[in-house]
Amino acid sequence: ASGGGRALVRLPDGRGSCPTLCPAARYRVRFMPEDLDVGQVDTASAADTAPPRVAWVHAQTRGAAVTVQVEADEPVVVQGLLRSEAGDEVPLGPPEQVATHVWLTATAPLSPETRYEVRVEVEDLAGNRGEAAPVWIHIPALPTVAITEVVASPLRDWSDSAGGEVPFDPRPGTGAVNDNDEWVELVNLSPAPVDLLAVALELRAQDSSPSVTIVDGAPALFFGAGGGLRAWLPGEALVVRPRGSLAQRDLRLELYAAGVLLDAVALGTPVGADHPGGAPPDTSHEAVARDEVGRWRWCLPTPGDPRPATACVAP
Repeated sequence: ASGGGRALVRLPDGRGSCPTLCPAARYRVRFMPEDLDVGQVDTASAADTAPPRVAWVHAQTRGAAVTVQVEADEPVVVQGLLRSEAGDEVPLGPPEQVATHVWLTATAPLSPETRYEVRVEVEDLAGNRGEAAPVWIHIPALPTVAITEVVASPLRDWSDSAGGEVPFDPRPGTGAVNDNDEWVELVNLSPAPVDLLAVALELRAQDSSPSVTIVDGAPALFFGAGGGLRAWLPGEALVVRPRGSLAQRDLRLELYAAGVLLDAVALGTPVGADHPGGAPPDTSHEAVARDEVGRWRWCLPTPGDPRPATACVAP
């Protein structure tokens, strides 16, 4: 096959001096597409009856997605599936390929808070089959997370381009203000710590220049209570510097985990918007935040503080 691919060729039964191939004989196979000799392989004089051995299977979860690595002791075709304890099955792809090291992925989203058995079967070029020992994975439960504060029109050097200590903490720097000072605050409302590397939170900005920020890979993060990527603490606020730039008006922010919408806020003129957005009303109230009763208002910014905003003015 061209482009670095592989080809399997099987002779029809009854061709040649023996049915398919003569026993105890050696053959030389040569591929010459379009008069180009691309190589040859010598066959063995004895039949291969040994089943292939799977050296290891490693499964890694991220949100509702799964990647499975399979290593065999010889080139094999790999097939696999995920089976839940309830009997639901999700095939693993991509389509069949011949290799000793194969990567497979789930062909459909998996159910949160569910255990799956990873089943892998292999077949070598001689038709011998083998099976890997089962591996179990657990898809984590969806976290409960709220968007609590948005600074789309920054008035301070929150990124600490000059001065300051920790970017996006409550003490801004003294440098010039630009789009790099925009931020969104999230609060973990789950009863347990959240592993951000496992749940794969996505912050999507829908405006004139849409963007998607994978939270654990954001340009900058500030954990308000000392948590981290592996343990975002219950009740802790997390300040996220999103990718790109946020519009001051006609902006919708959506937070997803495993393809499920967790929270959203809309600023601007659309019907049903949570806040008018636009430029801040003064030089102090630059954050659009939730107050004690859940209304979105112009408020003093409090990055890293999970409590509802109290120092606010009219929307």
